[in-house]
Amino acid sequence: MGLRETGSILKRTFLRTKKPSPVRQDGTELDKCLTTFDLTNLAIGSILGAGIYVVSGHVALNVAGPAVVLSFTIAGIASLMSGLCYAEFGSRVPNTTGSAYAYSYHTVGELIAYVIGWNLILEYMIGTAADARALSASIDYMTGYWISNHSRETFGVLPHVNTYPDLLSGAVSLVVTAVLAVGVKESAQWSTVFNFLNGGIALLVIVVGSLKADASIWSENGGFAPAGFHGVVSGAASCFYAFVGFDILATTGEEARSAEKSIPTAVTVSLLICWALYVGVSAVLTMLLPFRSIHSQTPLIESLDLHGFHWARWVVGFGAVSGLCAALLGSQFPLPRIIYAMACDGLLFRFFCRVNSRTETPLIATVVPGLITAVFAVLIDLTELVEMMSIGTLLAYSLVCTCVLLLRYQPTPWADADLLLDTDESECSGSQEDEVAPCGASVGDDREETVPLRSMGDSLQQQNTSDAQNCNAAKTSDESANDEEAISKNGDANQQQRRKQKRQNQQHRKKKQRSRQHALNLCGFRRRPMSTSSSYRLVIVMTVLMWLQAIVASCSLTLAESESIQPGSAKFLYVASGLMALGWVICLVVIFLQPQENVITRRLHFRVPLVPLLPTATVAVNVFLMVRLSRITWIRFAVWLALLPLLKSCGCTGLLIEYEDTFPFGEDLSLLVNKSAYYRESDIRSLLQLCSELDFAVVPLVQCFGHLEYALKHEKYFHLRECAQYPNNICPILQEAVDLVLSMIDEVVALHQACLGSKSHLLRHFHIGADEVYFLRRCPNCRASGQTEHQLFLSHVTRVANHIVTKHSLQPILWDDMLRQVDPELIRASKLSSLAQPMVWHYASQFQLKSEYFNKLASVFPPDQVWFAGSFRGSVAANCQITPLYHHSENTQAWLGVMREYQQASANCKQLAGFVLTGWQRYDHMACLCELLPVSVPVLLTCLVTVREFGFTVDIHSKLSRQMGFPDLLPWNPFVHPAVVEKISSQVDRYRHELSAGEAAFKAACDSVLLPAGSEEWLDQQIRPLRRKCEKMIANANQIVSLHACVS
Repeated sequence: MGLRETGSILKRTFLRTKKPSPVRQDGTELDKCLTTFDLTNLAIGSILGAGIYVVSGHVALNVAGPAVVLSFTIAGIASLMSGLCYAEFGSRVPNTTGSAYAYSYHTVGELIAYVIGWNLILEYMIGTAADARALSASIDYMTGYWISNHSRETFGVLPHVNTYPDLLSGAVSLVVTAVLAVGVKESAQWSTVFNFLNGGIALLVIVVGSLKADASIWSENGGFAPAGFHGVVSGAASCFYAFVGFDILATTGEEARSAEKSIPTAVTVSLLICWALYVGVSAVLTMLLPFRSIHSQTPLIESLDLHGFHWARWVVGFGAVSGLCAALLGSQFPLPRIIYAMACDGLLFRFFCRVNSRTETPLIATVVPGLITAVFAVLIDLTELVEMMSIGTLLAYSLVCTCVLLLRYQPTPWADADLLLDTDESECSGSQEDEVAPCGASVGDDREETVPLRSMGDSLQQQNTSDAQNCNAAKTSDESANDEEAISKNGDANQQQRRKQKRQNQQHRKKKQRSRQHALNLCGFRRRPMSTSSSYRLVIVMTVLMWLQAIVASCSLTLAESESIQPGSAKFLYVASGLMALGWVICLVVIFLQPQENVITRRLHFRVPLVPLLPTATVAVNVFLMVRLSRITWIRFAVWLALLPLLKSCGCTGLLIEYEDTFPFGEDLSLLVNKSAYYRESDIRSLLQLCSELDFAVVPLVQCFGHLEYALKHEKYFHLRECAQYPNNICPILQEAVDLVLSMIDEVVALHQACLGSKSHLLRHFHIGADEVYFLRRCPNCRASGQTEHQLFLSHVTRVANHIVTKHSLQPILWDDMLRQVDPELIRASKLSSLAQPMVWHYASQFQLKSEYFNKLASVFPPDQVWFAGSFRGSVAANCQITPLYHHSENTQAWLGVMREYQQASANCKQLAGFVLTGWQRYDHMACLCELLPVSVPVLLTCLVTVREFGFTVDIHSKLSRQMGFPDLLPWNPFVHPAVVEKISSQVDRYRHELSAGEAAFKAACDSVLLPAGSEEWLDQQIRPLRRKCEKMIANANQIVSLHACVS
């Protein structure tokens, strides 16, 4: 077998399709018991779940405001458009359990169907495990986190997955598997019960909330749509996922009593009911409270509780559990049916398609994935993976819409035979005189719909062939008779030649006309009565172009609306998106002018209206929503998702975060938020979720005294400055200034505690900054207080620390630099030592902390409560672009020596509180950017490994280089020519001797006029660091020379 034959076989195998047929086949072994009511309940349970109690508040608070009702409406319309395409497929291919897998198998071929089938299996399996985890978390919340705490104490945290074994979620998955294995009717009945509980509670919330609703709230706090059209559309992208789940109906084709009628009805009704409930809850919620005051985690509970409905906590909690039970049934219900369909088609093991005679369900296909799902639910936290799989859901919806479009324009079974007939007719008529009527002009006009398609096509082909043969025979006989008559009448050869030339000219003109008309037909300017292979290929090309144009236009619009884009670039992007939209419309018109396949389509019980407009518009909307949803969040956290696990592998155990104006403060502090670059609440939640998965301690930092330029630069807070000329620090005497700091701290703590939830033990410390407070006792209020600078500082930071301890039960941390010159007795008198822990920082490449400072710290603070801090970026120069590895590596190694000396000097210090590697992106709020984070990642990893190994050797360097993907030791290559090294070493050694001689001469000269401490301090700062560098260079040179240029 040659290469061409092999390629042909592979092409036929991968692209072969199953022919859809509306003819019902009742030979299935599955129980046909589901009614339209059952199907509608299954879809509602899968769509609603517990999201109705959370999604509306989240979108209103973070994205759209009160216009969340419009966002839900847009998302509902987009979902309904996709649902209509599913409904037509349910009517076109009613006898299938394969959902998008079966639909793609009937349209685009076996290979793509196989890939989509496995994607659906993974999607439903992960969704089921995630729903089981969510249900377990809800029950855990109602028990005061007793289950999670007990599991963590008993089993601990599992290695590699960084989570405790959630046995409750595994048990729930097994129970649902058992319910599904018993019978499909029983599953539908349980889903109905949970849906009535969930829907009834949602209606109760709407009715009760409407009693306290105030429509005037919509006109306050920025109006109905504070974020404008952009916020409404971005909110619709988030709300779209609230409607995901109706596609499970596409897996019930073989178990519905009348699938071709029930599935379209259930899809439409379920989406309309869910839309009404979503809009009702959103409207009531945003009329109970201003949207900026909505609690993101429990919006309905908090809103109703503030209006006196204290019972709402338990009622809404019960509704959420009921909704999660219905969602869990809806998530696991389609999984065995996808496996069953693929097994029946021979794409999975055949034993998966065995149906139990008693339960009439695919028992093996239900039990096996149920067990695997239970294991997933017990061992793995799948939150991030679920968010990733939701993009696959949008792609599946878009693919189904594309399949509907292609099926509408597929070639009619006898279309190519009629095309052949038309060609023969033209040739027949072209060779006759104008008064001769074409043969077979009425063929196909009297077709009857009751004839099977295959036999009808065969009979038509036979009829067309016989008619064409008759035409050719008549043509031949007529031509010969005319020629004989002409010769006998005139006997002139020239006249015969002229008549032949005339006939040839006529045939040539008609051939050109046929070619021109054929080209026009392909572009659709003359609609043929039925679709052909050529028109179908044109539709495929136009569909691919429309996909590409939708992607480019969506990306261009999204970039053009970015606040960071330049006006000129924005105009270019708008023009590009306009051109793409124009091309999209042209492709749509070309498809519209092509003939549709109507023989099968017009016999369907449900047909998508407005084809090709509705399917193509649905694809465009889905692409637009995908681009909108992933514009910032994916880019921002793609770095963290890859970086944080790498940091953990290098010894990192926590994350210290200083937000400044990038934190999403609430309404009262919204002026502080940098609208062009800030973290949304969802961004912080994603980051903290990843920290909880890695068991990272989280330490937020809010400056309480100095470095408050991001707040004091605003005119509203101008009067809170200590020095009117500089926006560095607040006046600690003003109560309004203190309240501002405490309110910022309260908001940051509240969001972090809410995001961490059951893992709130990871939030034990809070950093209050308090470094570099340069301006004290400058304002009249501070001078009138009679306190010294040290007393003002201590009284303020003690007040802030006491607030954090008493209100939030957290351990405050502060920088130590402002304490270095303060009398220890004054620190003890302020009681700061019993409240806060100091963090000693130093960012120089080489430094030493004297034992006197160690003794001072030990006399005030417990030795094991002291932190140390070095740096990995942002501490060398204000405008540094490349992070100097040597500087920060030296700083880290110097800290290792300091920590060793500190532990030796402090007898009671068995373990330090911690060591922090700080990285600043600006020297202060108004400075330019320093090194960016990606540039400094190698430095950070090097410093982490240095601390973990308590040193840095060649072997450690080699391992770290390979871990970061470097092919060899970088940047150190020890194999240099010994002669070169010796020459450099001798020059450095001579320089070292000159420094030593100069040091001795300077000390002898200065001791006579200065105190010894003064000369020692100057030498420590100016001369001795250079001498130590020379000594280290000489040691490195000797090590290189000792290798003798020999590679082992």
